Amino acid sequence: MNLDGLKSLSQDLESQNSEIRTVTVQIDTSSESDVQRMIDEGVAAFGAIHYCVNCAGVTSPERVVSHELSVESWDKVINVNLRGVWLCQRAQITQMLKQEADQPTR
Repeated sequence: MNLDGLKSLSQDLESQNSEIRTVTVQIDTSSESDVQRMIDEGVAAFGAIHYCVNCAGVTSPERVVSHELSVESWDKVINVNLRGVWLCQRAQITQMLKQEADQPTR
């Protein structure tokens, strides 16, 4: 993960428009506790979650044909691309259902 790049992008966005606020959280999207921490930090910073974009994805580091790909590499791809996106969606929806429909952000 390129946390420095993400922080730099966050700073660039905030410097371009004083109304933009960001929160940078480094997580493993395949970890349920990391995903919940991300949601909690977002809610702590903004008061609520109103919309989300789940755009995480990896490919295997081994550039080989399918039958030569290691099980460990396959598991990482599945854990991030499927499990991770689902864990994020589940946590986001759970949070949204707790909120009032017109709950303002901070």
